[in-house]
Amino acid sequence: EKAGEIIPKIVRVIAAKRPAGAKPISPPTICPCCDKPLTWRDIPEGFVGFRCVNSNCERYLERRVAKKMPQQCRTKPTKQNPQGTGCDEPVEAIDHMPDLLCTNAECPAKICADIEFFAGRGQMDIETLGPEVIDQLVSAGLVRHVADLYELRAEQVAGLDRLGEKSAKNLIDAIEASKSRPLAKLVAALGIKHVGNRAAEILTGHFRSLDAIAQARVEDLAELRDIGGKTASAVYD
Repeated sequence: EKAGEIIPKIVRVIAAKRPAGAKPISPPTICPCCDKPLTWRDIPEGFVGFRCVNSNCERYLERRVAKKMPQQCRTKPTKQNPQGTGCDEPVEAIDHMPDLLCTNAECPAKICADIEFFAGRGQMDIETLGPEVIDQLVSAGLVRHVADLYELRAEQVAGLDRLGEKSAKNLIDAIEASKSRPLAKLVAALGIKHVGNRAAEILTGHFRSLDAIAQARVEDLAELRDIGGKTASAVYD
């Protein structure tokens, strides 16, 4: 079926149609972009991970987390679905989430993803700075970190593929305009683990400047309401 009527979604495994001699697929261990090791995403602190053991269940392929390990595969009832979803079969614990992450902080693909997130509409909202332009900027060595965006010059950007002087000027203007975004938007856009819009609002509301946040001790950060030790450590690091 299609998730949101657009993206294909795997719903279940049909074992009866599995070819004879089929072998399990081994997940990759090396990043295809930078050839560095991959690692599984950890289960969030304070949660347990689990999955349904029934291969015919519509939720079999999902990897879920909860504060407490459930006894069976069944979600909580909602107004839209009073019965919840699931097959009521047992669940089993898992020791990691299904996402594979590159361990290399300098991986070009990770740098591109970080910049794309930073420039997104929900963060710094830098118009015209899309994936293709970001990829060119990183490949050309013009940008290795989001801070490098603010050092770009129009003549550098104009030399990229399918960009001219007008497009370059528009991009530089959009980057310049992003400087007026609220401080909380900047903090949330940095991609600090566990720091979303709400945590960013709390941090900036208390410390008032990026320098003050950077200089804060872990204890000071953890004392803030709704900022736990894990978030405080991530900000401090």
